[in-house]
Amino acid sequence: MIRHFDQVLAKVAGAPSKRVAVAGAAKTPVLEALAAAVRRELVEPVLLGPAPRIRELAERLDFDIAPFSLIDTPDDE
Repeated sequence: MIRHFDQVLAKVAGAPSKRVAVAGAAKTPVLEALAAAVRRELVEPVLLGPAPRIRELAERLDFDIAPFSLIDTPDDE
């Protein structure tokens, strides 16, 4: 039985990363979590949201999004 998040990470270690669509990527907590998942090679994101805001936020977070697809969509707020 898995009781801690570290156990989840251990279970997926070495597995191929998964392509995931990430709506709302212009929000700080979303992009921070995504950056952590990318560092662990868990995901290959497709980012959806207002492209200028996503790029600006990624730069502030020192998160290189150049290798990933970015689909410019209107802000949903």
